[in-house]
Amino acid sequence: MSLIELLVVIVVSGIVLSVVAAVFVNGWTAQQQASARNAATAELNAITADVTESVRNATVTRVSAGGTRLDAKVLGADGATWQCRAWHLDAGRLRYSSGTSARSASSAAWTAIASDVRGTFTAGAAFSSSGTRVSIGLRMTRGDVSVTITSGAAAQVVQAGGPSCW
Repeated sequence: MSLIELLVVIVVSGIVLSVVAAVFVNGWTAQQQASARNAATAELNAITADVTESVRNATVTRVSAGGTRLDAKVLGADGATWQCRAWHLDAGRLRYSSGTSARSASSAAWTAIASDVRGTFTAGAAFSSSGTRVSIGLRMTRGDVSVTITSGAAAQVVQAGGPSCW
């Protein structure tokens, strides 16, 4: 084998190895993005399932003027226990609070259930209402991936009693 043949083999081998490395890197990047998308989708699905279940089990709901806070007066599964539940989207964090009395005006001490979240409705609102129906629109970002979920439910419980939740 001559020197020229050896150089050609080295150059061709380098090109082939570069292509193989690029394929592996692209596959790894795609896998990371898919994992981030799946995690964000699962998190948003769990959140919207909780919110819509609470709304369906509520006698009344209230959405703030800016659409960043949702309050619900919820009847428990036993048909006797009441809860005031609230969700507030503030500075990219979705916060949650529940209890037997009205939830505080400030959500700073509430549990943050999600971060990097934005509302998808007009002016960044996360919640909107029409009559007994509440709509939810959330976008979560994980790395380079954004996932959007829009859902809704109507308050269906017709029963007197319970605390004043606002």
